[in-house]
Amino acid sequence: MNKRKGHWAYRLLVLIFVPAILGIIVNRIDRKTETSQFWTLVNRFLYAFGDSQIYSDLMQTIWRFALGFAIALVCAVVVGVLMGRFKRIENALIDTVRLLRPIPTAAIIPLAMLVISGIGNPLRIFIIAYGVFWPLLIHIYQDSKDIKQTLIDTGRTLGKTRVQIFCGIELRTILPAIMTSSRIGLAIGLLLGVTSEMLVTGDPSGIGYRILDYERSFKYPEMLAAIMMLAAFGWAIDWAFKWIERKSIPWYKERHESF
Repeated sequence: MNKRKGHWAYRLLVLIFVPAILGIIVNRIDRKTETSQFWTLVNRFLYAFGDSQIYSDLMQTIWRFALGFAIALVCAVVVGVLMGRFKRIENALIDTVRLLRPIPTAAIIPLAMLVISGIGNPLRIFIIAYGVFWPLLIHIYQDSKDIKQTLIDTGRTLGKTRVQIFCGIELRTILPAIMTSSRIGLAIGLLLGVTSEMLVTGDPSGIGYRILDYERSFKYPEMLAAIMMLAAFGWAIDWAFKWIERKSIPWYKERHESF
């Protein structure tokens, strides 16, 4: 009972804290814009939510984010399982992983611009996939390596095919690692997607580019609206992922109770 009361107390603090922060932001916007009319700023802020340009840019960001994340997930599962299950592949790739993983994704951008043709969508998708790939790979590799050989041998004794062993034993064992790393990768991918739209020129689209353009044009209410829409999208994909997690690994209850 006390825990439930504390839970609602935290929600009440958030409801008080968030409007206070927004009030401070609006006050700063009011000082930096030419107009000093509060309701004019509020009207511009609300009107921005009906601007089709913001939604078009947000859809561009979502498309790049989804494609980059999907590429990273597939590659991480394949490479992680191969490294975890086959010693020769692990020995061949482990030093390369240790070398490339600590490099910040932003440091790869200049080199990627020389290698990848086109500095618009292909480069931005690569940045997302590259940054998301490493946390996925490490988690999947570690869990795949920890799979007990006894389980594999039992499956073979029961006459299971290689595909059945992978889907029924190996994939089921590493699925919690995939979910855990994917949750981390979602935040990293969205961050890199927006950052790449701000840094990479050649394609003026995406919510990151739009936020930067509003800032440069001193359209602070519109910029705040775009940021709020981006935050809403981030919350939505996190909620959707938690729902998928509950359905895909119902036996892993401790993950469902975490943040």
